[in-house]
Amino acid sequence: MLTRQHYAILEYITETEYITAQALADKLNISERSVRTRIKEINSECKGKGILIQSKARHGFFADSDSKVHIRSLLDKDKSMSDIPVSAEERLQFLCVYLLNLKTYIKMEDLCDMMFISKGTLSSTLKETEKMYSDFNIRIIRRPNYGIKAEGTEFNIRRFLCDVFVSQKFLWEAGQLHQQQTLLSIGQVVGQHIKTFDKTFSETAFQAFVDYIYIAIHRMREGFFLSIDVNKKDYVEKKDYYFVETLTDDLSKEYGVVWPEHEKLGLAVWLVGNNSRRELIRYKENLVILDNINSMIREMLDAIYREFNIDFRGNLELHISLAKHMVPMDIRLKYGLDLENPLLNNIRSTYGLAYLIADFASRFLENYYDSPVSENETGYLAAIFALALDKINMDPDRKRVLVVCSSGRANAQFLKHQIEKEFHDYLEPLSVIGGYELDSVDFNDFDLIFSTIPISISVPVPIIEISEFLTQDDQTNVRLALQSDPASVWEKYYRKELFFPCIKGQTKEDVLREMCDRVSEHCSMPEDLLSSILKREKMLTTDVGCGAALPHPDRLVCNNTVAAVGILSHPVPWGRQDVNLVILALIGKKEDPDIQKFYEGTIRLISDENSMKELVEKKDYRTLIRLLS
Repeated sequence: MLTRQHYAILEYITETEYITAQALADKLNISERSVRTRIKEINSECKGKGILIQSKARHGFFADSDSKVHIRSLLDKDKSMSDIPVSAEERLQFLCVYLLNLKTYIKMEDLCDMMFISKGTLSSTLKETEKMYSDFNIRIIRRPNYGIKAEGTEFNIRRFLCDVFVSQKFLWEAGQLHQQQTLLSIGQVVGQHIKTFDKTFSETAFQAFVDYIYIAIHRMREGFFLSIDVNKKDYVEKKDYYFVETLTDDLSKEYGVVWPEHEKLGLAVWLVGNNSRRELIRYKENLVILDNINSMIREMLDAIYREFNIDFRGNLELHISLAKHMVPMDIRLKYGLDLENPLLNNIRSTYGLAYLIADFASRFLENYYDSPVSENETGYLAAIFALALDKINMDPDRKRVLVVCSSGRANAQFLKHQIEKEFHDYLEPLSVIGGYELDSVDFNDFDLIFSTIPISISVPVPIIEISEFLTQDDQTNVRLALQSDPASVWEKYYRKELFFPCIKGQTKEDVLREMCDRVSEHCSMPEDLLSSILKREKMLTTDVGCGAALPHPDRLVCNNTVAAVGILSHPVPWGRQDVNLVILALIGKKEDPDIQKFYEGTIRLISDENSMKELVEKKDYRTLIRLLS
């Protein structure tokens, strides 16, 4: 008869072309001699079943393609085989729980036979088990002629099981799946009672409470109960005890386990102790961020990049901040809890771009968890994104400046030194020329010109006239020029031909259709532009306050970012409010160093009631550029 150890060898054989006896011995924590013995037993047991494990010098054991087909068929057929562990980790997990569930002694020989391991391997596993038990005042008792058993108070045993087998996910895959399903079910029952009784739990306290209930149910099913003096019931407030009584009544109906009075009292004492910070169940302080959360964050940052063309994907600090935040948020979303955010309104009004990104991230999380994400949660995410955006902006936007000077070389170098000394944080390396060299300059290489002489030729960049020796007024004018955004920055996004002062649509769809048609007359756009925008609108309405909406497609549709502005002939219902101005944002695929500036300036404009009122009344393109600048 094949044991689980035999089946493990068969699984490893099918996973690779060759595997050595040493590799199998390491995986199974047995000797190479035992490996060869097990393989002989497999070949003998499977004779006539099309299964043969062969060996090749300097390569190892292998099975040909036909044998692998039969092996997989056998493994699929016998999935209900014994759950006796094979690997060293599985043996440790098994032994930790098995000994705690025993009410009598068990002999070492019986354990060896049950687990198909040697006495030496069992002794090694027992040492590791004792190390894990020691932190919880649980010890292994050895009694000659009787065997061994684990001994500790029921309360400490439950502490151990909560910490190791729930918090640290110390179960192999099948056990983890069942455990998480049961925990989620218990959490939903507890969550309903919390809402009914209007109780307050932190995320970690809530999870710990659910974990404890999960372990308590399993222990009571095995016949293990707390020893607690029911006369101490007076130590618990009546409202807390009533909460536990009604909760355990529902848990009894759901899981078929009756909660005796002393178990109810134990749960109530745990609840009171936890709320008063005298934590009776302690968890390790290290924050464990699970792989699924890290993976989810990577997917979310990818989605943000596709939506906004803002790349946070390589921002390790942001990723860590999100991961730390998502550990408790993961609990809140799973169990439908909400956490009040007293700074929500301030965050929304102060950090417009961060809130827009967080709003999109919230929709991503809703799809991921299949659970609604509240505005409170969006506000917390916005604060994290705001910090990341601010750090991107910590270095000022450096300008490429051309200095035109009529005086000699020495004076020109002195002027350059003055400008660089005063404004080095705002400047790329300066270029200095004489007035006679202007004809040979490519002005597209510069953002600004500082000139000590009048320039009569037409140039496409702003000119700031300064003295040959910088005065206080010169410094003020230069600083304003360096810190402000020239109109040319906004004109590349907000083109005059895409400014539509009279959109006549009667509905949201009509407005978007008219704007898409008019944009397509001037720019190369995909045929499904409108349907892409409407698809995005179904995910989340894009009206953002002050009578403005910021619709956009559900993907990047052009090479360079442009924005079409439509001023409506009359307000149109959009979702949360009526809208009289629409900015259709068409985000480009090309990397754009100014994209964050585009978002921040746009959101600043549509969040300012006075600016919006002026633009809607004047319906003028130059007014738009001035307000953005």
